[in-house]
Amino acid sequence: MPRGWTSLSLQLSSCASNMSQLLVVCLLMLLGTEISASAHDTQAVFQSQFHWRSTGTGLHRELHLSANISLSQSTYAALRGHTEQAGTPSHGTSEDSRNTLHGDVYVRFLFTVPHTMYMDMDELAGLSKWGGFMVQSHGSIDVEKPSHDSSSHMVAAFVPALLSDFQSFNGAWTGLATLTLPVHLRYQAPSPVDAYANATMDAPALNIAIPSKDLAELNCVSGSKGDILPSSTFVHWSLCPVTIAFDDQTQVSISMQVPVGNARHENLVVFVTVAVTLAVCTLLAWRIKVTSDGMAMNHEHQT
Repeated sequence: MPRGWTSLSLQLSSCASNMSQLLVVCLLMLLGTEISASAHDTQAVFQSQFHWRSTGTGLHRELHLSANISLSQSTYAALRGHTEQAGTPSHGTSEDSRNTLHGDVYVRFLFTVPHTMYMDMDELAGLSKWGGFMVQSHGSIDVEKPSHDSSSHMVAAFVPALLSDFQSFNGAWTGLATLTLPVHLRYQAPSPVDAYANATMDAPALNIAIPSKDLAELNCVSGSKGDILPSSTFVHWSLCPVTIAFDDQTQVSISMQVPVGNARHENLVVFVTVAVTLAVCTLLAWRIKVTSDGMAMNHEHQT
């Protein structure tokens, strides 16, 4: 091949390579812009200033939570349009009043309860009748098992909110959802060293649950069978992500101290338990015998 053709061929190959690299760079820049915009939209649609704390001592505590939900004007208008079109469940229409929610949107507090704690679903169901919220869980929860025989479980609490109660401030709409739930600490395995053990729970995940299946423009996804969703007359639910902001006084996780039995006292505890049981049984048998003898003597005197 002539030297000129060889040089031209090399120049064309170099140009083609440079063009390919330029196209790849442009494509990556476009994709990066799209991904960044999508992530920005996800964070901007629903935001929440979150605060929680625990109160109480011993094995029985309470969690106090508040989420200040913030929406843009366009998001607020879109939600009002969806809820007015879909309608909202009216209070008292459900066969079970504790499963009746009444609101436009619902703040879902999704707890991952560690094996060191438990939430009593029967207790929560009773509280939800008067507390204006609803609770659901994945599977049954054994409240009798000690910590070392238990596993973590998922519990979701739904707090309804009316969009008409939201307030406009600085170009955004804000609404407050508050919740108080009891949580219980499980018995720990005895230890020869530690008098207390730490039980730690992470902050719940937040979602906005909306009774609508067409909310893609708000980065919401339709609830699937594996999700913990409200049990109500609505069939289709959408779950929307919420960007959580913690203030300086709010911790991402809460730790609680649980009393632990002293393993070195095991023999003493067994001895005292057996001795007290035998003493009570002996006293009970003696009382039964005395009562029986007295009734027999009265019967003889009467005859």
